[in-house]
Amino acid sequence: MKQLFVSILASTYNRLSLLKKCLDSIKNQDYPKNLLEVIILDDASSDRTPAEIPEYLEEFKKHGFDNVQYFRNKENMGIVRGRWFLGTKISSKSEGALILDDEAYLETDCLKILAGYLMEHPAAGLTGPRVVYASDPARTA
Repeated sequence: MKQLFVSILASTYNRLSLLKKCLDSIKNQDYPKNLLEVIILDDASSDRTPAEIPEYLEEFKKHGFDNVQYFRNKENMGIVRGRWFLGTKISSKSEGALILDDEAYLETDCLKILAGYLMEHPAAGLTGPRVVYASDPARTA
Protein backbone atom coordinates (compact mmCIF):
# COMPACT_ATOMS: atom_id res chain seq x y z
CA MET A 1 0.00 0.00 0.00
CA LYS A 2 1.28 3.46 -0.93
CA GLN A 3 2.17 5.76 1.95
CA LEU A 4 2.43 9.54 1.96
CA PHE A 5 5.66 11.50 2.11
CA VAL A 6 5.15 13.69 5.20
CA SER A 7 6.98 16.84 6.25
CA ILE A 8 7.16 17.51 9.99
CA LEU A 9 7.73 21.14 10.93
CA ALA A 10 8.64 22.50 14.37
CA SER A 11 9.78 25.89 15.55
CA THR A 12 11.48 26.31 18.91
CA TYR A 13 12.70 29.05 21.19
CA ASN A 14 14.68 28.27 24.36
CA ARG A 15 13.02 24.92 25.04
CA LEU A 16 15.79 22.45 24.41
CA SER A 17 14.61 19.60 26.64
CA LEU A 18 11.04 19.81 25.33
CA LEU A 19 12.26 19.86 21.73
CA LYS A 20 14.40 16.78 22.34
CA LYS A 21 11.37 14.90 23.66
CA CYS A 22 9.40 16.02 20.60
CA LEU A 23 12.20 14.88 18.30
CA ASP A 24 12.47 11.54 20.07
CA SER A 25 8.76 10.96 19.46
CA ILE A 26 9.31 11.67 15.76
CA LYS A 27 12.31 9.33 15.63
CA ASN A 28 10.22 6.56 17.20
CA GLN A 29 7.31 6.78 14.77
CA ASP A 30 6.02 3.53 13.30
CA TYR A 31 6.28 5.01 9.81
CA PRO A 32 8.88 4.59 7.04
CA LYS A 33 11.67 6.99 7.92
CA ASN A 34 12.55 7.55 4.27
CA LEU A 35 9.05 9.02 3.83
CA LEU A 36 9.53 11.59 6.59
CA GLU A 37 11.09 15.01 6.31
CA VAL A 38 11.94 16.82 9.55
CA ILE A 39 12.46 20.57 9.44
CA ILE A 40 13.37 22.45 12.62
CA LEU A 41 13.62 26.20 13.07
CA ASP A 42 15.51 27.56 16.05
CA ASP A 43 13.97 31.01 16.43
CA ALA A 44 17.06 32.69 17.94
CA SER A 45 17.31 30.60 21.11
CA SER A 46 19.80 31.81 23.70
CA ASP A 47 19.96 28.48 25.55
CA ARG A 48 21.93 25.40 24.42
CA THR A 49 19.55 24.66 21.53
CA PRO A 50 21.88 25.93 18.75
CA ALA A 51 24.80 23.98 20.22
CA GLU A 52 22.96 20.68 20.71
CA ILE A 53 20.16 20.28 18.19
CA PRO A 54 22.20 20.13 14.94
CA GLU A 55 24.20 17.22 16.39
CA TYR A 56 21.04 15.66 17.83
CA LEU A 57 19.48 15.71 14.37
CA GLU A 58 22.53 13.97 12.90
CA GLU A 59 21.46 10.91 14.89
CA PHE A 60 18.27 10.81 12.79
CA LYS A 61 20.31 9.76 9.77
CA LYS A 62 21.45 6.67 11.67
CA HIS A 63 17.77 5.77 12.10
CA GLY A 64 16.98 5.91 8.37
CA PHE A 65 15.92 9.54 7.97
CA ASP A 66 17.16 10.99 4.69
CA ASN A 67 15.54 14.41 4.98
CA VAL A 68 16.44 16.40 8.09
CA GLN A 69 16.98 20.15 8.07
CA TYR A 70 17.87 22.68 10.77
CA PHE A 71 17.61 26.43 10.43
CA ARG A 72 18.46 29.16 12.93
CA ASN A 73 17.25 32.74 12.98
CA LYS A 74 19.51 35.53 14.20
CA GLU A 75 16.47 37.34 15.62
CA ASN A 76 13.23 35.90 16.97
CA MET A 77 10.50 36.10 14.31
CA GLY A 78 7.69 34.66 16.43
CA ILE A 79 5.65 31.53 15.84
CA VAL A 80 3.53 32.72 12.89
CA ARG A 81 6.46 33.94 10.80
CA GLY A 82 8.48 30.92 11.91
CA ARG A 83 5.82 28.52 10.67
CA TRP A 84 5.55 30.44 7.41
CA PHE A 85 9.33 30.13 7.00
CA LEU A 86 9.19 26.39 7.68
CA GLY A 87 6.46 26.04 5.07
CA THR A 88 8.78 27.52 2.45
CA LYS A 89 11.32 24.76 3.15
CA ILE A 90 9.03 21.80 2.52
CA SER A 91 10.25 19.42 -0.17
CA SER A 92 8.37 19.23 -3.45
CA LYS A 93 7.97 15.49 -2.68
CA SER A 94 5.82 16.27 0.34
CA GLU A 95 2.23 15.03 0.26
CA GLY A 96 1.34 16.10 3.77
CA ALA A 97 2.64 18.34 6.52
CA LEU A 98 2.43 18.07 10.29
CA ILE A 99 3.05 21.29 12.19
CA LEU A 100 4.18 20.54 15.74
CA ASP A 101 4.75 22.74 18.73
CA ASP A 102 8.13 22.02 20.30
CA GLU A 103 6.50 20.74 23.47
CA ALA A 104 4.27 18.25 21.62
CA TYR A 105 5.14 14.62 21.33
CA LEU A 106 3.51 11.90 19.27
CA GLU A 107 2.34 8.42 20.13
CA THR A 108 4.27 5.90 18.01
CA ASP A 109 1.36 5.24 15.63
CA CYS A 110 0.28 8.87 15.17
CA LEU A 111 1.68 9.45 11.69
CA LYS A 112 0.51 6.06 10.46
CA ILE A 113 -3.04 6.91 11.57
CA LEU A 114 -3.07 10.47 10.23
CA ALA A 115 -1.50 9.63 6.87
CA GLY A 116 -3.69 6.53 6.59
CA TYR A 117 -6.80 8.63 7.07
CA LEU A 118 -5.74 11.00 4.30
CA MET A 119 -5.04 8.07 2.00
CA GLU A 120 -8.45 6.50 2.72
CA HIS A 121 -10.29 9.82 2.33
CA PRO A 122 -8.83 11.56 -0.75
CA ALA A 123 -11.39 14.38 -0.50
CA ALA A 124 -9.97 15.34 2.93
CA GLY A 125 -7.50 18.17 2.90
CA LEU A 126 -6.71 18.22 6.58
CA THR A 127 -6.54 15.93 9.57
CA GLY A 128 -5.05 16.26 13.00
CA PRO A 129 -4.44 14.27 16.15
CA ARG A 130 -6.36 14.56 19.38
CA VAL A 131 -4.21 16.75 21.62
CA VAL A 132 -4.17 15.85 25.30
CA TYR A 133 -2.40 17.05 28.41
CA ALA A 134 0.64 14.94 29.26
CA SER A 135 -0.29 15.12 32.94
CA ASP A 136 -3.86 13.98 32.21
CA PRO A 137 -4.14 11.99 28.94
CA ALA A 138 -7.89 11.51 29.37
CA ARG A 139 -8.36 15.28 29.10
CA THR A 140 -8.42 16.87 25.63
CA ALA A 141 -6.38 20.06 25.42
